[in-house]
Amino acid sequence: MSAPTGLFHHVSYAISPIERGVVHTSWPSALVVPGASGPAIVVPRPVAEAPAAEAAGPLCAALSCRLVLVAGRDQVPGVIDTTFSAALARLAPEGAVELRADFDAPPGRPLVHLEAAAPIGLPALQPAAPRGGAGLPPMALAEGAPPLLLGAAWGEGRRAVVRMHPETMRASLLQGAPEIRSAPALMPWLAEQVRAWSERPDSGLAAPSVAELTFLERHVAEPLIHGFTEDRALAARFARLVDAEVWQLRDCGSRRPCRALVAGGEILVLGTGPSKLVIEAIRVPEEAGTWRLAAELFSAASGRALLIAISRSGAGMSAFTPAQALHQALSADEAGAPRTIVQIRGLGARPGAPADALAIGRPRAGVGELPPVLSDMLTMSGPLSFVPRWRLLEDAPELAALVGVRDALIAFSAAFTADAAAILWFPPALRRVYALGDPCLDLRRLSALDLVPTGRSGAWVRDEAAMALGGAAPGVVDVRTVMSKGTVKEEPPARKSGRAEAREAEARGKPGTATVTTGAADFMTALAQVEAYAESNNLHWLRLVLAEPGLRLQAGLGRTTGRGFLSLCETGADRRCALVWLGPALPGRTVVPSKIRAVGPALWRRNRTLLVDGEER
Repeated sequence: MSAPTGLFHHVSYAISPIERGVVHTSWPSALVVPGASGPAIVVPRPVAEAPAAEAAGPLCAALSCRLVLVAGRDQVPGVIDTTFSAALARLAPEGAVELRADFDAPPGRPLVHLEAAAPIGLPALQPAAPRGGAGLPPMALAEGAPPLLLGAAWGEGRRAVVRMHPETMRASLLQGAPEIRSAPALMPWLAEQVRAWSERPDSGLAAPSVAELTFLERHVAEPLIHGFTEDRALAARFARLVDAEVWQLRDCGSRRPCRALVAGGEILVLGTGPSKLVIEAIRVPEEAGTWRLAAELFSAASGRALLIAISRSGAGMSAFTPAQALHQALSADEAGAPRTIVQIRGLGARPGAPADALAIGRPRAGVGELPPVLSDMLTMSGPLSFVPRWRLLEDAPELAALVGVRDALIAFSAAFTADAAAILWFPPALRRVYALGDPCLDLRRLSALDLVPTGRSGAWVRDEAAMALGGAAPGVVDVRTVMSKGTVKEEPPARKSGRAEAREAEARGKPGTATVTTGAADFMTALAQVEAYAESNNLHWLRLVLAEPGLRLQAGLGRTTGRGFLSLCETGADRRCALVWLGPALPGRTVVPSKIRAVGPALWRRNRTLLVDGEER
């Protein structure tokens, strides 16, 4: 394989054990750099002395090494590993630099033990300046043998043993860590990722090997989930080695930031709240709407983690998939209460099964009730309140074939963890409103009426229109005011005077020339017309609204939800506002008071309209 630019100056080749067929897990692995003039580097204890194997890369670049040999299993003093010894004798007969991680070595000051016949001296181990992007500190000579001697007796070999503190190794690895990419909000970013990965062809792509999946789980996902800032930076660098990428998302619901990992078409999003809820959607290509349903439940419930499998790698059907590696990383040792895993699945239409009933499967035998987190989600105020009814699979004879169905992810959790789990089977009628198309198509149609804002941010509005509709937060402009600027032309003076005369005539109890309704009725009539447009896409309904005075109409894309909407607001002092969602939606309206804490959770309701009436209820 060709090495990354900036690390090695020659073409390099990897030699690894066969991973399919006859698996030789104890065989060593090697990186050969033909044409390089430096020494060979060996790592005899890659597990017990981590991250020595990873740090061999920067050291090799600094020394222009010609070989890196990593043992397949940790070497033990007094025991000869014939496989490792044979590989070392064949590939490095003149001796090698032995890289060891040792907490007794001074941080930032590696120690070097030299045998008389060592292939390299102390001056050659002192890089005058960083090369290949690696930053290595000066090394000091140590007398005698290293504390833990491997192989032949000291003085009988050709070794230069470099003892380096693990934190010094980590610092050398962080020298070339890439900058973590960022995005403003979860839902728009997810929509882009799902669209991009769904359009990629699956043919011709090799499945990841066992070693790559293990590396993804232990060196990328686990540090990203459980580690600190430096661990995450190191995980971002290691992610590039397995074609993965780390992201930082500034808003994942409730204005909380989160981290994300994209690996081979599988997406892992990590929340920062105290919740122990893990939501998974592992059949995205086959079960329409499940990824968005899972993502909205994750945001509404401030979940701990969200796992979405977009690729057709067989997530759930095989234990050797990126989704399985990410799921197992989530199940790694973590202090605190067990997690609750909720898997979102799509259920096809079945004879005799109600079209609007959610079916819930419980993978653990003998569990008599739902996990508390799931029970809370199904209440009238929970994110699953749109579900009219639900029942357990055990109580649905027509769904008997699904009883006991579990995939490799759930099976792993049931066998090796104490996590509670449930599989939610959503019929097509309940998933329909989550199978959204491209909201930009709706906005393109609305731009003909000058309803889409222009400028630097384009159509994106902090639909936080939760911020907008719920009242202005400190330092935030009330979007109701922003939406009322320049979205509608001023009404002609003749029309204004005519309506004013009609209102005055009605107030005096005299017959007027036109029938005029109250402001409240005007607003509700206009709202019904906007809702009629959302159902029919007939622009005539919006032209009727634009002809009314005292109302302001604007279209936008929500940064929080990623959904297109039309905002209708009154312009008076006690104005009311409403969001009418574009695309598929459930019938009816969600009415909330004009408070940020009330509007925020209501953004995830799937009714056609979110109405803020300005009163506490």
